[in-house]
Amino acid sequence: MSYRVIAEELGYDSSGSAANDVKRALQVAAKADQLASEELLQLEIERLDRLLLAVWPKAVKSDLKAVERAESIIKQRCSLLGIDLLNRAGAESSDVISLLGVLFEQIQAANGKSALPAPTAGHADVEVEAVEVMP
Repeated sequence: MSYRVIAEELGYDSSGSAANDVKRALQVAAKADQLASEELLQLEIERLDRLLLAVWPKAVKSDLKAVERAESIIKQRCSLLGIDLLNRAGAESSDVISLLGVLFEQIQAANGKSALPAPTAGHADVEVEAVEVMP
């Protein structure tokens, strides 16, 4: 439908006035859609944060199921936020790992939790070996 037809149907003085109003209405709709998308993303991130907080204590105690679940949650969160693309863009793996650590600390801080549990006596230096999990 042309702006001329819209102007005639809705009683505008000119097709230019109709075009301006249509453009404004489309901008308002696009902004509302953007806000709804952002709210949905925030809701999903908050859900994943709560899930990660629930499995994290067991994961840091080497419960294999909890570790796998935490990894799955982290991957989903990274995907939603686009963090998974960082490594593809040339970032060092350690940068991504560092980002995830900071991210988890922020989640804990936002939920009034302390940082990761302090190591127990005799376990101050913990070495972690990367293990590839096969499906």
